[in-house]
This record gives sequence, structure tokens and C-alpha cells, in this order.
Amino acid sequence: MSIELAGEQNLALRKEQQITRPDENNLERYVRENPSAAIHEFIQTYNAYFFAKILNNIFGSQIRLLEHLLAKGDAGESYVSLHSFYQEHWASTGLQYANYLGFLKLANFIRYQGDPMQVFITPYGADFVSYIKSVYTSSFLELKPF
Repeated sequence: MSIELAGEQNLALRKEQQITRPDENNLERYVRENPSAAIHEFIQTYNAYFFAKILNNIFGSQIRLLEHLLAKGDAGESYVSLHSFYQEHWASTGLQYANYLGFLKLANFIRYQGDPMQVFITPYGADFVSYIKSVYTSSFLELKPF
């Protein structure tokens, strides 16, 4: 089968190049023979799925908050100081500040510590920021509402 592309060369798809479901016996053999690689690949696939799912639900101001915490590094930021990210859009709505940050904590992107409470980005949160910056254009992320 071939597909004619307007003004471009033909793209020929041979039957063996078509995407098919992997043979389960081959998968089982691969996992048995390469357990470390299989686990690593599973974790990468899971993280990509989880990060894409989170990106569909996260607010743009929460992404900016994570970027801010990443820049702060080990110093973190006070819980109270991060209120400005929430204040951008959410203070006039019914969304509570604790829930705004709670979403990031539930995703394991931030952690709380100390008294007065400091907020830190977790390694998983840093991985999320790195992932979205490598997969999505900055113009896409800037269009993320709120």
C-alpha cells in the first residue's frame, strides 16, 4: 500500500511496517531476559502517561509555581509567599488555597516541611517540569489557562 502526499515523495507502507499488537510471548521473553530494562521502560511509560494526565488538569499558575520552586532549589519557599500564584486567578473563586497546593502535593510534586511551613519541589516535581518543557513548546504552556 502507498499513500501519495501532495508535492512530496510517496510514502510506502509495507505490511510488516504496520503497527500491530506486540506478540505476548515475545514480550514475556523480553521481560524475563531484560528485567531491569523492562522495569525502566515501564517507569518511563508510566511517568509519560501520568505527566500527560496531570498536564490536562493542572493550572498554568501551578506550572509557574513549580518552576519558581525549582529555581529556589533547596531553599524552597514559604507556604504564605506562594499565595501570590494562587492570588493571580483563584482568590475570587471557591477554590481554597490548601486545595490549590494540595493538588501538587497529591501528585507528589511538592512537599511541606518545618514551622513556619516551607514548600519544596520534589525530584518527581522537577521531573514533571523537565518533561513538559522537553515535550511541549513554551507557547503551548503559556496558553495554559489560570
